[in-house]
Amino acid sequence: MNDKAIVTMSDEATIFLTDRVDLFAETRPDETALIDGKVTATWQTVASRMSDWANRLSASGAAPGTPIGLLTGNIFDGICSMLGILKCGAYPVFLPKHASQLALSAMVDDSGMETCLIDPALLFGLETDKVDSIPLITNKQLADWQEGHVFTRPDISPGANFNCVYSSGTTSRPKGILQSHQLRGAQIESGTLMGIEPGKVSILSTPLDSDTTIVGLVGALGNGAAIVLMEKFSPERFVELSNIYRTTHTIMVPVQYERILDSIAFTADPPESIEVSICTGAPLPIHRKGELAERWPGEILEVYGLTEGGATTLLSLKGQPEKHATVGMAFPGAELRIIDDGGVELSANQVGEIVGRDKHEMTGYTDEEAQSSVHWIASDGLRFLRTGDLGSLDEDGFLTVQGRKKDMLISGGFNVYPRDIEDVISRQETIRDVAVVGRPDERWGEVPIAFVVLKAPTDLSVLRDTVNAQLSKTQRVADVFAIDEVPRNAGGKADKVGLRRIATKEASNV
Repeated sequence: MNDKAIVTMSDEATIFLTDRVDLFAETRPDETALIDGKVTATWQTVASRMSDWANRLSASGAAPGTPIGLLTGNIFDGICSMLGILKCGAYPVFLPKHASQLALSAMVDDSGMETCLIDPALLFGLETDKVDSIPLITNKQLADWQEGHVFTRPDISPGANFNCVYSSGTTSRPKGILQSHQLRGAQIESGTLMGIEPGKVSILSTPLDSDTTIVGLVGALGNGAAIVLMEKFSPERFVELSNIYRTTHTIMVPVQYERILDSIAFTADPPESIEVSICTGAPLPIHRKGELAERWPGEILEVYGLTEGGATTLLSLKGQPEKHATVGMAFPGAELRIIDDGGVELSANQVGEIVGRDKHEMTGYTDEEAQSSVHWIASDGLRFLRTGDLGSLDEDGFLTVQGRKKDMLISGGFNVYPRDIEDVISRQETIRDVAVVGRPDERWGEVPIAFVVLKAPTDLSVLRDTVNAQLSKTQRVADVFAIDEVPRNAGGKADKVGLRRIATKEASNV
């Protein structure tokens, strides 16, 4: 990719997504904007539906700055209702459609929402009388509800909330992350730099409640590209849709790329129209980076970063093969440092917590208590966002991520990083997926336990011995368990809290 793809975002006036949709409805009304498997909608249709929702919500009293829940899959009405929320000055609170009732109830309380728009197929998913639940419905019903109401688009400041999205909660309870119109406008600019423009087609296959999807959505819609929405991901369907619609851009998490690479459909008919692909959400196994660089069409970029912002890196898998053990360098304009538990800055190649700063951080958390501990202040007075991730910077400024700070094991007094063990296990021919966690141990304090998804029947004791022969003494896994799937959130991160519970329970049954 051309170097201009990673230049610093501009300080010019904020780009508002809904203004862009209205602009494209005026200048290219009959061109395709959204495809969801059931609906193929033009820009004019999307803009009209967006305005209908804005009118409906405004008539119901939704004021600028109001949080409105959105519980939906990747469907046409889900996107248009989101745009309507934004146009009336409110902001969507994205609710995960696979979250438990307990988790959803906590998000409702935390966000302060009083209204939630719900895909009728998911009405069972939010059983609470704390909010007014409004199903996504037909244009006629929208028109009837807003009859006699005159909607006036409110002035929206760049710093106003664009959305609230909840963190993965893989190591703690989910936190509500508030992001501004200014931040999303910068991501529209970033989409331009990635070559997204009218005539291009982006395919989105991660859930709408994932920041990965929102980044891809605003980048495409904000630059006039068409979007193909996948309601449910499968590698075969991804390849099929990419070839039908000649998609040019995508953003996915590592496990999706791995499943596509392993599919017969990709081997038989790879989507050669793809120009730029982004892999984010979790680090890719090193050997898979090499395979992607060799087999995947177009440019493929690995992006490390948090939904909260602050620390973002970029690695070109085809342009920087010698750095595949890393996740790349900080974007120009951003700065990364590594600190120890005492907040002391570390030197090159020393492992510690990754902290970062840039101009595009979140506005903050909904939880003030969480907000109070999110920053580290350097000796020079600069404020950095703490990532909770462990890593190191090499002499060239490339970042290697070792995993979540809370995932690190201490075995026999030594720090053990699950990512190192996972890289070794994932190279075994019979392994499709792997996650390593720590289990309490009377002798060593903690020992590594591996959960694997197998491609073919495998003797787990032989696998354990083979892997341990390639690891240091402190890294050796105590047990290997075969499971059908590694539980992962929408961002592709393994649910290690749940896996640790299973590992501890298995030990107690011995």
